Amino acid sequence: GSQYKHFCLEVTGLVEVKAMLESRGIEVTNMKKGIDHSLQAWITDPDGNAIELMEYTHESLQLRRPASA
Repeated sequence: GSQYKHFCLEVTGLVEVKAMLESRGIEVTNMKKGIDHSLQAWITDPDGNAIELMEYTHESLQLRRPASA
């Protein structure tokens, strides 16, 4: 059993990264916008571990400032 579900790599230009990986024979899932409003696509390493490729958008929750208390 693995101790983690996946790890994530932040990328800039997910469309281009996806195309480059596919041109090298790597299977990449379709891109979608996650519940955090960031773009994401997924690949797996040779051992089957999930790797998320994520690009922030202007709507990404990770970029929002927390509400002041």
